[in-house]
Amino acid sequence: MGEVQRDNQPVGFVESGQPDLTRHTTITPDGKVLFNLRGLSPRNEQDSCVVCKILVNVLNAGGERVELKGCGKQDEDFVLVINGAHMGVQVVRALTERRFWKELDRSGEMSEIVMTISEAVSALRTAIEHKTKIPPQQRPDLILLLDAYRLPAFALGLVTDQFKREQAIWTQSLGFHAVYIVGPTATFVSRLDEQSTI
Repeated sequence: MGEVQRDNQPVGFVESGQPDLTRHTTITPDGKVLFNLRGLSPRNEQDSCVVCKILVNVLNAGGERVELKGCGKQDEDFVLVINGAHMGVQVVRALTERRFWKELDRSGEMSEIVMTISEAVSALRTAIEHKTKIPPQQRPDLILLLDAYRLPAFALGLVTDQFKREQAIWTQSLGFHAVYIVGPTATFVSRLDEQSTI
């Protein structure tokens, strides 16, 4: 596993050590997002616990007191205790396009996909929109977590910065306690409902 950072932001990632999962992502010289993925499509919520644990570690490293209590019920995939307060976590894949995951299931490989940063930002907004069916009165007690474990391309710094510039105010307006994207390591964790300072 290796990651590349520039100006304290992730700009690349590669992992090939797992026999059932190979990931590679980078920013091309012309500023587009390139990624490859080989392996099985995740089953149900297979990666959800992993990304939730990564988020817990990042929040604890930032000075919060966070404990993962386990699985929740209904709209809570997981339950956290943050500084003594109960908080639910709802997980959604960062890329919700079913055709992508079906093709991965069929072939076991998605080779060299290139998209613009704007297309990646649009995919993140679509993922968030999938969870607007959660009643507004429940959202303040939920962290919405976008799972980019298999597709860290969506958590690259250029993508999350543009998302925050263009979509943070809309994301805040939905009323979730917080909205995070979480990739395979702590470097690929970003809060999406806070405006970018860049």
